[in-house]
Amino acid sequence: MKRTLQRNPAIMRLMSSAKTERLVNLTMALLGTKRYMTKSEIFRRVAGYSGSNETKERMFERDKDDLRTLGIEIEVASHDPLFEDEVGYRIRAEVFQLREKFDSEELGLVSLALGLIANSDLGDSTQSLNRRINSLAVSPITPD
Repeated sequence: MKRTLQRNPAIMRLMSSAKTERLVNLTMALLGTKRYMTKSEIFRRVAGYSGSNETKERMFERDKDDLRTLGIEIEVASHDPLFEDEVGYRIRAEVFQLREKFDSEELGLVSLALGLIANSDLGDSTQSLNRRINSLAVSPITPD
């Protein structure tokens, strides 16, 4: 069964899409909380965590690793300062926020990245953003 899943592009896209959605949901939940969220809160509130507790635990561990690989720092601390029996998780918004302004080289790199995904499902959105960048008189960087 696993080989069938690995070879079926439609199923892989769907699984990839579900994982991406879960990662976005997790990021937004951890950004939107002022206090640390426990795993049980995350599993209840964040869409995409289903199955047995063991399955949810494995998904959550992989998701944390994936977010950290993307450069998203997840803070881990005690959920309750009086009782250190359960840890919680959050992402501090001030650490995660992007700068308001980019220099011309950075905008060129963004334009290059948008050009690479222009033929994807996001094509219309990338074209609109690319027009905005080009209106700033920034030349896209071309790959070697």
